[in-house]
Amino acid sequence: MNVELFLGFCAASFGLALSPGPDNFFVLTIGLQQGYKRGLLATLGFVAGCMVHTLFLALGLAAIIQTNETLLWAVKGFGAGYLLYLTYLTIAAIRRKRKISIDAQDEVSETNRQLVFKTFSMNVLNPKVSLFFLAFFPGFLFHDELDVIVQFLILGISFALITLMVFGTIAFTAGQLKDYFENYQTQLLYVQVIVFVAIALLILIP
Repeated sequence: MNVELFLGFCAASFGLALSPGPDNFFVLTIGLQQGYKRGLLATLGFVAGCMVHTLFLALGLAAIIQTNETLLWAVKGFGAGYLLYLTYLTIAAIRRKRKISIDAQDEVSETNRQLVFKTFSMNVLNPKVSLFFLAFFPGFLFHDELDVIVQFLILGISFALITLMVFGTIAFTAGQLKDYFENYQTQLLYVQVIVFVAIALLILIP
């Protein structure tokens, strides 16, 4: 076993999770709006999505998507369409001036399950995540005798755990700042719109 190679993968994964991107920025926004617990739920959705992409890679589905142009664009179109639908819902909430309350006695309009499903879907419906895993993971196969599928699963689980740690820290930090953003809830909804559109564009751009 090449321990140094595996540790290098962990270090690279940590840097990727920490670097600014639409996923961790979304977790930050949810934490500022609704507190660290909701931010952590959003994180769990993204992490679960990473595990699905890991299975895609291990089973060879990522390679199939990469080589089939029609299938790739169908997945891209569906993913981008879903994100634009989320954009529409957020804009509708802004128009209705649906301010997300910070009062613990008030209910958040979106249930915990819906939030987890939203971030899970945002991740799974982005084929570029699978293609990224396909490009990233093979360079860090760390064992000459261990089955490649098992190594992919180990790398995927490690990547997911590191993402959980980094995004969870972001959610917790944002939750501590929640009270300071009491008067900026509508502005944070605009940030969500920007994030959704940005991810949709990233999916569609070759």
